[in-house]
Amino acid sequence: MFIRERAGIATFERLVEQGLKSDVLVRMGQLEQRYRKTCPECEKEFWVGPELIDRNWLNGKPMAYRCPHENCSGVAPIGEQEHKPTLDEELRQK
Repeated sequence: MFIRERAGIATFERLVEQGLKSDVLVRMGQLEQRYRKTCPECEKEFWVGPELIDRNWLNGKPMAYRCPHENCSGVAPIGEQEHKPTLDEELRQK
């Protein structure tokens, strides 16, 4: 990683400090909520990736993620939040 100027160094230091203070399980749960989707058609879960992005053909903006499972044509809209229990929440329930 390459950091320039005082503003970049200050931002980097804040990120390091935030990483030291943050609970790793909470941060992993946040990543999971953001990047793990459930297909509305087959109801299987999948991790999103750039290869699954379905774009608007008029303006090229991302609209949804295509389900990667075989024989499924479902799409999970981008921005639609569904609440799934995070790993931390599941562990707390047990």
